[in-house]
Amino acid sequence: MLFQHWKGDVEVGRKLGFRLYVTKPPALKLVRWLPPHDEWVKLNCDGASKGNPGEAGVGGLLWNNQGKLIFAYYDFISHQSNTYAELCALVRGLELAKEFGYLQTWLKWMLRSSCI
Repeated sequence: MLFQHWKGDVEVGRKLGFRLYVTKPPALKLVRWLPPHDEWVKLNCDGASKGNPGEAGVGGLLWNNQGKLIFAYYDFISHQSNTYAELCALVRGLELAKEFGYLQTWLKWMLRSSCI
């Protein structure tokens, strides 16, 4: 049984009146970075807010097809919602890619639980 060495501690805690719940950690998921096609770059970006709305920030990375970092960016965007921060991260990354002359950009963008 997973976490068997904790079993006694949990039982003691419950006898002392604590409401304890032991959960299994999520299954380990291996991920890997896939390079963009030749002549393309890849933009990984994210935005978040502390609270919703709350203090928000954006950031991202632009990579070439050999895995070399072209640029990284981040910025504080004041008091905003999570969705606004996510969209700002995407727009800012695309603006910078265009400024650097990269018009063929592969996006890796996470909007909460859905991936685009």
